[in-house]
Amino acid sequence: MHLHLQGHRGARGNRPENTYPSLEFAIDCLVDSIETDLHLCADEQVVLFHDHFFQLPQSIHHFQIEEFNLQALQTVFKTVPQKNERFPLQELIIGPLSIIFCKRYDLNCWAPPTLNQFFDFVDFYASDEGKTAGKSIAQQKAAASLCFDLEIKQTPFLKCKRDIILKIIEEQITKRNAQNRTIIRSFDHTILQQAKKLLPDCTLGLLSDGTIQVDFIKEMIETGSTLFCPKFDSLSKEIIEKMHGNQFKVMPWTANKPIEWDQLYHLGVDGITTDYPEAFRQWQYSKNKKEITTA
Repeated sequence: MHLHLQGHRGARGNRPENTYPSLEFAIDCLVDSIETDLHLCADEQVVLFHDHFFQLPQSIHHFQIEEFNLQALQTVFKTVPQKNERFPLQELIIGPLSIIFCKRYDLNCWAPPTLNQFFDFVDFYASDEGKTAGKSIAQQKAAASLCFDLEIKQTPFLKCKRDIILKIIEEQITKRNAQNRTIIRSFDHTILQQAKKLLPDCTLGLLSDGTIQVDFIKEMIETGSTLFCPKFDSLSKEIIEKMHGNQFKVMPWTANKPIEWDQLYHLGVDGITTDYPEAFRQWQYSKNKKEITTA
């Protein structure tokens, strides 16, 4: 039994999201891809960050990412982050490769990486530096084949500069010849349509939270998407069968419990996005061992 394992914002359940330690931990768990969100800061650097805004400790003001340049963001996030109470297993540990990489390039381990740094870090993991940091052959192979699942957000009250973000993605993946390892996902169908024209060799993922009832097959075709990414508890066997009947793959977000993974596996999904890739691998191992035993 093999399901595509996608780490959510790295491994959010185990390390602070969208940080080098989170990315490193996810690859340590042999994820097939990492999903992250992209935003543009003031000096038009694309950074890995979930929201358009952030809040500093002991402050009631919300700051927009686009108000800060990259250097300022590095300074803002220079302190060790607070542990996220939603994720009791989250630890504030910096992995050995993150230490080497950040020291080498004078980076803050807890600041959000740029898209370029994300790509560089994965390459660094797959190189001799990864071996020096104690990474196994399997882990380095996982880094070398890792897929980059990049979400571009659009909200009614704050328009993202999609043209700039897509252009930077195009430049970065072309430089690395990583088109076939890149997924562009969005809730906004116009962004996907634009991405299809600019990035024809990338996989497109249509996001859905299940609150709006539409003809998903029609939307997949019109946007040029081949990957359907719904909220995990909005799926049904019927939807999956229709997707597979049209040669589309299904990878729901964000399932974090073995009971949820069991349900999705039996529904027939192609992959799962989770905050807990380590626990998922343990569940998958147990599942495979049981299937071999009962065969």
